[in-house]
Amino acid sequence: MLANERLAKEGRKFGVSIWVSTERPAEISPTVLAQCGTWTVFRLTSEQDLRAVSAGGEWFDRQELDRIAGLPRQQAVMFGGSVAMPVRVVAPRADPVPKSTDPDFSRWFIEAPSLTDTSLPIGDRPDPGAIEPAPSSGDDDVPF
Repeated sequence: MLANERLAKEGRKFGVSIWVSTERPAEISPTVLAQCGTWTVFRLTSEQDLRAVSAGGEWFDRQELDRIAGLPRQQAVMFGGSVAMPVRVVAPRADPVPKSTDPDFSRWFIEAPSLTDTSLPIGDRPDPGAIEPAPSSGDDDVPF
């Protein structure tokens, strides 16, 4: 048995508690996860990590796992022996704020120039006759 597993299983006899903090619960021993009484889980999207959380906590169902996968930044779901029912919690804003962000994928897209964009030289403007309308399905009431 690994030392962290033994500590998790037998530490309470000696007044010892442990705090497990990870971004990848699937990489933590199931023995250790099973000993966790109260959980605070921020957004997880990996199926392996979600399965590890659900296996370690008897309070979980698929709806709770879906809530975890869709949590916004700084929000978590807390559940277990210390709370009567799963609750959403909001973490305070870090000070100083970390210099990390989600990737900005919007800058990867290039917008087509407007037919009336006068900032482009005439030769670089799109030819209105070259733009073909989308084929019609015959049902004009359908909005897509």
